[in-house]
Amino acid sequence: ACEAALSRSRLQVGGNATILRRLNFRSSPGIQNNWIRTNLPGTEVEVIDGPVCLPHFIGAYVWWQIRLPDGQVGWSAETSLFGGIYFIEPKP
Repeated sequence: ACEAALSRSRLQVGGNATILRRLNFRSSPGIQNNWIRTNLPGTEVEVIDGPVCLPHFIGAYVWWQIRLPDGQVGWSAETSLFGGIYFIEPKP
């Protein structure tokens, strides 16, 4: 599942990106008790680490560490479980 998920990734460390839809921001990669906040569409972020791929059921999420405009650092998933919807896109 991770190989397929990573092949759909469009982000890279050092790049800038824009959040496309409401997106959870977490203290570590993965879906556990690590939620910090939910970021809104249009938020511009800096990609500072990743990717980290974590299987989830029969698919996987690709996680990236991002820095928000206020300097806060955390992790968000780039795309949906099966890659049909992107949550973050690279900024040209």
